[in-house]
Amino acid sequence: LTSGVVPPNPAVLLDSQRMASLINHVASRYDFVIIDTPSLNVAADAPILGKMTDGVLLVSRPGVVDSGSAAFAKGLLEQSGQTVLGLVVNGVIPDNEPNSYYHFSQEYISDESVALNRILDVASYE
Repeated sequence: LTSGVVPPNPAVLLDSQRMASLINHVASRYDFVIIDTPSLNVAADAPILGKMTDGVLLVSRPGVVDSGSAAFAKGLLEQSGQTVLGLVVNGVIPDNEPNSYYHFSQEYISDESVALNRILDVASYE
C-alpha cells in the first residue's frame, strides 16, 4: 500500500475504523499479514496498530538495541494491551557470536570430520 500524502495527524488516520476494516479485510484473505511500523521511540504506530492485530513481534539488531531497551519496549506494548508474540533478532553475524548455536555447530561439524578421518585411517590399516 502506498502512503500517499502525509495527513496533519497520522495517528488519527491509523486509529480509525477504516484502518481496522482494512486490516480485517486483508486478514480474511491471507494466512499472515505483517505490518511493519517505525520504532517505538519514533512513532506511536505500533501500539495503535497492534491493538487491531493478533500480536506484535519486536524486531531488534545486536549492537543497536540493548536488552534493557528491548525489555522496556516489550513492557510498553504489554501495558498498552498488546500481545507480544516474540522477538526477531535481525542482522546477526554468526562469526561475531561466539556463544551462538551456529558457532558450536561449526565446532561439532569439524569434530565430526576429525572423527570420520580417524575412522577412515584405522580402516585403511586393516
